[in-house]
Amino acid sequence: MAITILAHAAPVEEKSRLIFFNPVNTRDHLPEQWSGAAGAAGIYHTGRACSIDLGSSQTNKDNNFDRFADLLSAHYRQDIKTLFGYMVPYLQRLEQAFTVPYEVGLHNPGTARPDLSSLGILEKYLNPRYEGPNASFEIQDWWLGMQVMGRSLHTYLWTRDDMLHIGCSYNETFYERKFVEGFLEDWKTALVDRLLLT
Repeated sequence: MAITILAHAAPVEEKSRLIFFNPVNTRDHLPEQWSGAAGAAGIYHTGRACSIDLGSSQTNKDNNFDRFADLLSAHYRQDIKTLFGYMVPYLQRLEQAFTVPYEVGLHNPGTARPDLSSLGILEKYLNPRYEGPNASFEIQDWWLGMQVMGRSLHTYLWTRDDMLHIGCSYNETFYERKFVEGFLEDWKTALVDRLLLT
């Protein structure tokens, strides 16, 4: 499931572009040593750059949810094997970007944009109950968290017990809890409206 919402993307100027990196999982394309159980604790992903022409906010009447969803869905569905041809110089450039001192990044933060990832149906990866020879246990609740260094709101969806859930990880330096709760409520409303239409 690919879901895209841009209502809370950073404000844009006329004739501007939305530019971001889409996280891509490369684990399935690695040798078994890194893609199997022995490498299960590792994270193997990279970002694929995406740039979308937003046009003029005054003249372009096509800047709507469906247009952006179509553009981003096409981007997400690209074969990730195309990344491997330029991965080494690409990672070298990224490494240079990450060596910028914290003070410089704080005064030139760039855009603050939300990420939305769908984890799918949780029961495919995490059983609701586990039975052992001497004991068994049942999972009553589940959550996902991550450390966020920048201004992005890392938001994720998952389905459990036939219910759609939404969660968010963020840096408290940049956002208050009340703002994030309102942000999630707006996304929830938009998701329900769009999912009910399909």
